[in-house]
Amino acid sequence: MGEESLEGKTVYIPAALSGNGFSAIQIAKNVFGAARIISTVSTPKMGLVEEYLPGVVDQLVDYTTTRIADVVPRGSVDFMITTQPGTMGPGIPLLKPRTGVLMSLVSIPRSSLLRDIMGSDAVPFWLGWLLDLFQLWYAFRLRGTSIKYEMVSGNPEIREDLEKAGEAIATGKVKGVFRTVDLSDIDAVRKECEKVDALKGGIGRLVVRVKGK
Repeated sequence: MGEESLEGKTVYIPAALSGNGFSAIQIAKNVFGAARIISTVSTPKMGLVEEYLPGVVDQLVDYTTTRIADVVPRGSVDFMITTQPGTMGPGIPLLKPRTGVLMSLVSIPRSSLLRDIMGSDAVPFWLGWLLDLFQLWYAFRLRGTSIKYEMVSGNPEIREDLEKAGEAIATGKVKGVFRTVDLSDIDAVRKECEKVDALKGGIGRLVVRVKGK
């Protein structure tokens, strides 16, 4: 979205230990230099954030007991990344209405973005029309503000982006947060997959380990 740096800025990224959240937070803080990171987790995970993301989150909110709007002043956030469905609505009022930026990883994309990801032939006209029509909903949510909004998605075919990601990992600026289960333990696999489906309960990414004979 044209942001080369987040230095001096306050960034709100919900779901600190989610599959998208943990990496987005580290990138915002350690790569783009955000001054302040605000995030959320459930009660059981409050003590785990500092363990997995030491020194990265400046303000952590238990979303099961506290409304984010009650502890973060309205119009005080420069940049927000939505990492899970349902986090956009409560976050919009926190953004600065004239200069705020809203980046989403989980919204409905514009037709142009989907064509870039899947190829033009894979997106029929009627689907593209529906995708673009739905963008009016996001415009409605942001009415009365000048907040910049964009849904983004990575493209593994862009070599430059992959090299930058590899550098961030190699230098320790971004570290993986994941949980591992063995494929042979079907009950454990089922339990963890249910967490993925529900978007709750898990920590980071799920890795299913396949053991050879």
